[in-house]
Amino acid sequence: MHTLLEVEGLTAGYGDHQVLNGLSFTMGEDENIGLFGPNGHGKTTLFETISGLIKPASGKVSFDGRDITGRSPRDIVEIGLIHVSQGNRLFSDMMVGEVLALGAYPRRARARMRQNLDMVEALFPRLAERRRQKCGTLSGGERQMLNLAVGLMACPRLLILDEPTLGLSPRLKDELAAAIARIAEGGMPLLVVEQDIDFLLRLTSRLYLVNHGVVARTIEVGSDSFGHADVMKEYFGMTGH
Repeated sequence: MHTLLEVEGLTAGYGDHQVLNGLSFTMGEDENIGLFGPNGHGKTTLFETISGLIKPASGKVSFDGRDITGRSPRDIVEIGLIHVSQGNRLFSDMMVGEVLALGAYPRRARARMRQNLDMVEALFPRLAERRRQKCGTLSGGERQMLNLAVGLMACPRLLILDEPTLGLSPRLKDELAAAIARIAEGGMPLLVVEQDIDFLLRLTSRLYLVNHGVVARTIEVGSDSFGHADVMKEYFGMTGH
């Protein structure tokens, strides 16, 4: 299987505070990978380092065989590695349609803007209904749908999702989880941080437990036949180490 993303011995953090401590993992082009673990142990820092928002102190990030370590976020977006960050970081005074158009900023996405717009509006019909509505007037669930849709407008080759269902009501959480599952079924590789273990078990083929800035456990979902109880046992067993 062709390796799409490889992270080797990554160390990174904020100022003098080191969060990642030699973290390594690989991801194939036909895989969906889930990351889970205690808050504050490096998952978001990992995503921000992969996507160029944080410069690593050491280690290497390769995407489709190319070394992208320390490259600018703009360069990384242009090659198709798209990071949908935690929270709703949208332009509140812009209309939904305008923000979706901004998502097609990468050169590789501009030629497919019409097709991608049709795709995201089919995936999230509410966004089509609210195309001329300001983003600041959307509900939390609608804003998260838009956040994900903007990522899809960029023509990703790999979509990185940081806790996409965080803070949503059960109904909206199920709706967004179903949309993410449809994205995966369409062949889009996903790298997802999520605290909902059942969601990760349904979506992914492999889980990585991130603890104290390293991958502490690898779980092959299919072959190991792990269920929710098994994963939680691993989680609670590692958090105190």
